[in-house]
Amino acid sequence: MGVFIAVIIILVLVLYAVKDLLGEKDMSFWINTALTSLVLFTVILSIFIILNKGDKGPSVAVIQNKPAEERLPEAEKPIEEKSDEEVMLEIAVEYTLIEDDYKKRNPEAADYEEVSSNYIKQKYGFTDDEWSNFMIHAKESGLLDQARQKIKGDNDLDKLTAQ
Repeated sequence: MGVFIAVIIILVLVLYAVKDLLGEKDMSFWINTALTSLVLFTVILSIFIILNKGDKGPSVAVIQNKPAEERLPEAEKPIEEKSDEEVMLEIAVEYTLIEDDYKKRNPEAADYEEVSSNYIKQKYGFTDDEWSNFMIHAKESGLLDQARQKIKGDNDLDKLTAQ
């Protein structure tokens, strides 16, 4: 809407400036007038855009009344740190999901552990030693069982919300 008003104002200003000269038939005059009006339009439009850039967000008073964490942009908000066990559980859940999905798609395949392991190793940049240590820890601590329970719990919750 503002651009439309700016265009109308520019046209009115140009017509007022050249009202006495409209009777002339000289082509150089019309070229100069067109170039002048183009420059005028560009300048006014630029000023309009610069002045209206601040209207996109909330006012300064609203921002100042918010707590410090809410004022930070998304990229600058502090990231909630997770414990090592939580991270390992998330990896175990993802590994279990990939393994189950592969089993469903290829019921006769016997390499589901290898395929799942390779995917997780590639995604998270695990070395073979790191991955084998992770799997040993996951099996000893029951992390894979916890992951399966978490997946089952999430599926049960989905079924309840679907009803």
